[in-house]
Amino acid sequence: MFKGAVAAWVASLGYPIYRYVQARKMAAPVPLRHVTLEGVAATLERGAGMVFQAGEHLGLLVHHADGEWVAFSALCTHLQCPVSYRQDLGQIVCPCHQGVFDPRTGTNVSGPPPKPLPRFSVELRGDDVFVDFEGAFAQAGETIRTASVP
Repeated sequence: MFKGAVAAWVASLGYPIYRYVQARKMAAPVPLRHVTLEGVAATLERGAGMVFQAGEHLGLLVHHADGEWVAFSALCTHLQCPVSYRQDLGQIVCPCHQGVFDPRTGTNVSGPPPKPLPRFSVELRGDDVFVDFEGAFAQAGETIRTASVP
């Protein structure tokens, strides 16, 4: 009888812990692998850039004057400050410590950033721009309407 009571007591403690752990596993968000920026190919002028937020990614999209599109992480590799594209300078700059990156390759040009910006694949589909964070367009993604892009 004592063994049965101990087993019931252990089960009464263990089951809530088990349910909590299982719920946490099921609630884990699926990381975004790509984003669709709707209408951006038609609205972002040549020579301009824009920052966008997609899930955990803060990205920077640049439409070069020659028509080339590139996308990078918009977080500086020095201290994770947000970077921006300076059209007047033709550079990607970090305002925190004056880090400068090449807008075609993401290579760190000057300042304290120790590494280049991570580059994302870009694909145009009509007026939409697809930015691929991990090389898999078919995986979990998000669509951002032009009006909601910061």
